[in-house]
Parts: sequence; C-alpha cells; structure tokens
Amino acid sequence: MESIHYLTIGYIPSDCESERIICGDPEVSGTKEVSLKIEGNKMTSIDTDQTIEVEPSEFLNVKVSYGNKW
Repeated sequence: MESIHYLTIGYIPSDCESERIICGDPEVSGTKEVSLKIEGNKMTSIDTDQTIEVEPSEFLNVKVSYGNKW
C-alpha cells in the first residue's frame, strides 16, 4: 500500500496585516497557496485536479524542473 502525502506551499505578501495565518484559508489572510497530493509517482493539484507524473526522489533537486504545469 502506497502512502499519500499532502503538501501546501504558500506565500505571504509583504503587506499582509493578518494577525493569524491558517493553512487552507488564503482568502481570510490574503496569502497565496498551492495544495498538492503526492501519491506514488503522481502529483495532483488539489485546487485544479491536474496531475503530472514525477520522480519523488527529485522533488528537492534544483537541477530538475517540471516547468509550470499548474
């Protein structure tokens, strides 16, 4: 059985005045975020349901680029 991982990557604008920033609620804080589901060699955008095939061992390899798939 493969494990499933969820990853949310966010950006906090320099003019953000929110006292509390909660992952999964960008509308309230004014942040930008992307949520991904990683299962085996597939990464799926939770927001758009788009899927790309990836090599999990290369996720943090700066020499590998999957381009702007989302």
